[in-house]
Amino acid sequence: MADELSETIYKGDVDGMLMILQKALMDGVGEYLASTESEDVAPDKVIACVEKLLDVPGIDVNYGRNGDGTILTLSAYYNCTSLVDFLLKRDDIDVNAIDHNGKTPLMASLIENDGSDDSNDVAKLLLKTKGINLQYEHKGSTALSIAKEYNNEEMIRLIPIAIKDQDTIKSLKREIKSQNDSKVFRTRLE
Repeated sequence: MADELSETIYKGDVDGMLMILQKALMDGVGEYLASTESEDVAPDKVIACVEKLLDVPGIDVNYGRNGDGTILTLSAYYNCTSLVDFLLKRDDIDVNAIDHNGKTPLMASLIENDGSDDSNDVAKLLLKTKGINLQYEHKGSTALSIAKEYNNEEMIRLIPIAIKDQDTIKSLKREIKSQNDSKVFRTRLE
């Protein structure tokens, strides 16, 4: 990678340099998360590094290298609550990004947890996220069907509640819009 980076710098290839940084970010985060036994790097240091790299102009927080999914998907898959929490606070995060298997970050988090209280922390964070598509379906699989497949009782209970809450909010928004449209119509008639 150092040779590749040197070559892009020598050529003045800013886009090539950004792509190398993007790949390095994904590789580094992926390797760190895959080796969670590693005690040599504290999660807050990892978050600080990710934050610095994501603040580089041209780096895309929703980039997925080789279809592996985004940083959020990797973090959800490996159940890294602190990194998921950090990423969800960003305005530019795509909470519904799809990986090469057609899975969302929520689906990834459900596949790789054992259903214990702390293993659902990432899924709970994702469930609360504005704009999450809880009814996304890929090849017959939804977040709820994955929770059922893995016998995750807590998520089997929480996902329908979250879906109902989303439906209620949509219904209320439609009602408010309808009322506002009626007021505008009446005002125009007067």
